[in-house]
Amino acid sequence: MTMWHPYLAAGLLLATALLSGCAAQRALTPDVAPLAGQPDVQLDDTDILALSPAMLEFLEDVIDPAVPRSQRTVRLARATLGPGPLGFTYDPLRTLTAAEAFEQRSGNCLAFSSLFVAMARHIGLDAWYQEVPTPPEWSDVDGVWLLNLHVNVSVAAKNGNWVVDVSGEQPRDNHDARRLTDEEALALYLNNLGAEALLDGDLPRAYAHLRKAIGVAPTLPHVWSNLGVVYDRNGQAGDAIRAYEISLQLDPIQSRSANNLFQVYQREGNLQAADRLQARVEKRRRRNPYYQYQLARQALAQHRYEDADRLLRRAIALNGQDYRFHYDLARTRALLGKPEAARKSLEQAHTLAPENLLLAAATDLPLLAD
Repeated sequence: MTMWHPYLAAGLLLATALLSGCAAQRALTPDVAPLAGQPDVQLDDTDILALSPAMLEFLEDVIDPAVPRSQRTVRLARATLGPGPLGFTYDPLRTLTAAEAFEQRSGNCLAFSSLFVAMARHIGLDAWYQEVPTPPEWSDVDGVWLLNLHVNVSVAAKNGNWVVDVSGEQPRDNHDARRLTDEEALALYLNNLGAEALLDGDLPRAYAHLRKAIGVAPTLPHVWSNLGVVYDRNGQAGDAIRAYEISLQLDPIQSRSANNLFQVYQREGNLQAADRLQARVEKRRRRNPYYQYQLARQALAQHRYEDADRLLRRAIALNGQDYRFHYDLARTRALLGKPEAARKSLEQAHTLAPENLLLAAATDLPLLAD
């Protein structure tokens, strides 16, 4: 049994280069430098696996004690997913505890995994979180690039393990999934909250969540990468560089850390260090649709319409679901004197755009400012 979808828990990356029963929480690592000139935000400890009374009552209703252990995973999955009694729905923007996810009947894949792990353990199952490798999936929120990672649940069984995933789809490569400790899952939860605070422009709260995440699980590279973004936005270039370097030491293929570090090196005038990263960064950027989109918008502003057309088509090949790519391609093709191609791109943009969003005809759009 398998059930699949992405969640916002991983590596923030700004558009200029930012590129989204628990064990006891350990003391904060002394390696985390303070956030200069900002208020200190104190956070309460959180048990993301705590069961609420409503959850216990739900389990009594859907899992009869007489049900054999071998059938409990299936029963619980059917009760929580899709049209089951809980009716849980996937929402990538909701990072919640198990109890909150149960109450709201929704959440991202980390929230669902917390809910399922907590319930499964309560009914006597051996369940744990696992991080699932997926192809890079980028999204853009208010000029910030986000790299999405994915978590699901594994439950021990006689002849192998059941995999329970919030989407109900078959994961493409579950064999390389990495088992997460409860501390790491808590750190991912804190990381997500830190990323959300960063998107809201609340640096002190973002720092507090990320610092606490590192105190809980200091070896998660994307948490250090996001902390580097907080430092960089607070004008602490040296601390940002150190955070990105730690992230790369923990995972040398971290594309967001390498990209962010490259840009800080360039900005600070450390061109020799930037040169050492350049080839690696350029290779990763070619796989990022939002970087291609950024280049296309620059080309549009400079009236290089053929270049813009090529870059937008590359962005769409990497991610064909963002209406903005199709919308700007419609503009570009109108400016190239290709009205029929522009109309088709605009139709696709309308299909993908959020409801109630009005898109002007491509031929009516002004040029970007020079």
